[in-house]
Amino acid sequence: MIFDLPNLVLSFCYSYLRINQKPLKMRALQYKIDQLQLFVFLWAVASVIHVVSFIKVLYLNPFAWLTVLTALFVLLRPKKQWLFMLMLVFSICKTFIWMPNIPNHLFFELIINIGILVILLMKLFPSYYYKNHLLKPNNDQLYNAFAPMARVSLIILYLYTVFHKLNTDFLNPELSCGPYLLKGLRSHGLSFIPDSPFVQQLSIYGTFIVELAIPILLLFRSTQRWGILLGLAFHYLLSLHPFNGLYSFSALLFSLYILFTPKKFPSDLVRIINCLRGATDVGNKRFVYLMTTFSILFFLSIMTIIKSDHPIK
Repeated sequence: MIFDLPNLVLSFCYSYLRINQKPLKMRALQYKIDQLQLFVFLWAVASVIHVVSFIKVLYLNPFAWLTVLTALFVLLRPKKQWLFMLMLVFSICKTFIWMPNIPNHLFFELIINIGILVILLMKLFPSYYYKNHLLKPNNDQLYNAFAPMARVSLIILYLYTVFHKLNTDFLNPELSCGPYLLKGLRSHGLSFIPDSPFVQQLSIYGTFIVELAIPILLLFRSTQRWGILLGLAFHYLLSLHPFNGLYSFSALLFSLYILFTPKKFPSDLVRIINCLRGATDVGNKRFVYLMTTFSILFFLSIMTIIKSDHPIK
């Protein structure tokens, strides 16, 4: 039934346009998105995916549901800074209640959430305390305040993942997680991946190379785009593994990659969307909200179907 969702979406959109008697001609999105709003949007998506990934563990955690609820509002109103900060508070509380048995990447998310929240409070508090709007920083100032911290944290995370793999167990194909992940990928639709000693060794040493190359590429402005592309490809492949925590980890990293994109990236993204839609004139924000909401629901539905036969232990 859920696989019929795309047709339902198209039918709903068609009915929406017919009822409002508007032409089917696409209109350009004159919707200004800055770096802060884009990061806030992606961080909210990742927050929802974290809860969905571990729903069988978090369904009794009230702050998990509050995180999802505020994240959905953030998706519709990424400009509202207080909504984003409220989501961070709920996410931090969710993780503290879940401790100490939490996945490593969600402990990393906790550190990032605390850092962003503290920095935003320090930047916004003077304007509210003195009731002087002239002291209130703009979105670019807020983004530039916490983005370096998150960038450095991500690079340290990658370097640490390489360092902690330098042990005999990881280099042993019978014990290493590399061949184990390949086995899971083969059993989950990627049966074309050969099961040979060479491929097993490649999964081990290839992991070293990729996880070391990504942070090195992200360090330099001229190579950051290649680091992002390599990271997207590598972690998308890992997210196909049946273990739910891996696509949660991928969602976390994908949202952090946006911090390494140039300042004009959000406006370029809007321009690309307009080209894909064949848009010609002024856009409608309700259309953006509608399609964004349905896209997220469709993604979560498909993700749930794919993972449903692999319950969390």
